[in-house]
Amino acid sequence: MWETFSTTGRSPHVCLNVGPTVRIAFGTSLRDLSTTGRSPHVSRSLLFAWAIPYYHFGTRVTYTANDKWSLAGIVVNGWNNVADNNQGKTVGGQAVIKPTPKFTFTQNYIVGKEQPGSNDVRHLVDSVAVVDVTPKLSLMGNYDYGMDRLSGNRVRWQGFAAYGRVTPISKFKISPRIEWFDDPQGFSTGTAQTLKEGTLTAEVVLNEGMFVRGEYRYDWSDRRVFERNDKGVLSHQTAGLNAYRHLQQR
Repeated sequence: MWETFSTTGRSPHVCLNVGPTVRIAFGTSLRDLSTTGRSPHVSRSLLFAWAIPYYHFGTRVTYTANDKWSLAGIVVNGWNNVADNNQGKTVGGQAVIKPTPKFTFTQNYIVGKEQPGSNDVRHLVDSVAVVDVTPKLSLMGNYDYGMDRLSGNRVRWQGFAAYGRVTPISKFKISPRIEWFDDPQGFSTGTAQTLKEGTLTAEVVLNEGMFVRGEYRYDWSDRRVFERNDKGVLSHQTAGLNAYRHLQQR
């Protein structure tokens, strides 16, 4: 059967279910290379911002063998574009393995020519492991490694993120996150640097379809890439507050 849906209007795509095991999607997607499910934080992670594409446009085919493993492949126009900027396509694969109900491992790999007027090939490896330690404690680790060429020279970037999700009491959740991102040639961020961040998010569930989140975040770098009082500084602090309301589709 056909399905049409959009994630908050940002990733419209159309899906076709071919039997109970195969799903074909076509359109714009934010979800192929990201942490599983909806983020528990107000702000996006460093890895989402700098290590992987924000979105891409193309086709994705998913085969779900059973509740323990699935495979997927994508053919898209490239990184962060709808219209391709060159003559090459980007392809990728994903394997999701769930040997036990409490552990899930996802391995992604995408490769393709991403720069206009260049035959250089970009590679990205993205690994995600999720462990549900108890019904009230979940842990996740995410590692990304990418490489490309710029003016004939090899450029690389990599990062690691560790997440937690704690539910000490009903309707209250705490989600810490800590990250490290290395961009030695400045290919991703525009400055050769090593970035780090720590985030703590608290969530209060008001009812079945609504919750409020408050967040504190601290970012720091080995270069003065942040700005305070018109001067470059090594660190930056932010706070955020969001309210979410889920609207059920009818």
